[in-house]
Amino acid sequence: MKSKTQLSPSVMGYAIKHAVLRMHPWALRKNPVILATYLSALVSTLYCFKSTPSDLGFEIQISIWLWLTVAFANFAEALAEGSGKAHAESLKSTSKSAMVWKKEGEREIHVSALELKKDDLIVCRAGDMIPVDGEVVAGIASVDESAITVESAPVIRESGGDRSAVTGG
Repeated sequence: MKSKTQLSPSVMGYAIKHAVLRMHPWALRKNPVILATYLSALVSTLYCFKSTPSDLGFEIQISIWLWLTVAFANFAEALAEGSGKAHAESLKSTSKSAMVWKKEGEREIHVSALELKKDDLIVCRAGDMIPVDGEVVAGIASVDESAITVESAPVIRESGGDRSAVTGG
C-alpha cells in the first residue's frame, strides 16, 4: 500500500476543509493564542470602517496580516493532523498484512500478526519488521526505531536487563 504524504490530495483536502471549519470562534477556543489573534483581526477589520482615508491603507494591511496568520495557523494545524492520521492509517494497514514466525514448542509456524496473543513467542530475523510491542527473551539485535524516535541510527536490544523492550512497527 502506498503511504500518503503531506502533499497528497486527500491530506491537502482534509487540511483545507478543517482549516476553514476551524475559523469559527467556538472551534478556536481550544487555542487561546489563535483565538486572541482572531479577535484582534476582527476588531482591526471593524476599525477599518471607522478610520480616516489617510490611515485606511495601514489599517487594511494590519487586518490582512492578522487574518493570514489565523488562516495559516489553522491550515498548519489541520495539515499536521491530517498527515498524522494518514500515517497512522498506513501503519494500521501494514500490521494487518504482516506475517510472523510464531514459536510453538520446537517448531515455527507462519501466522498473521493479528493472530498473536499476549505471551506468544515470535522469531525475528534480520530485516524483519517487529509486528507488536514486546520484549527480547533470547539473543541480541540491532533494531530500527526511527518510526518512533526519528533517530536514524539503530539501537541495540538484548535479552535481560533494562534494554530488552522493543516497539512494534
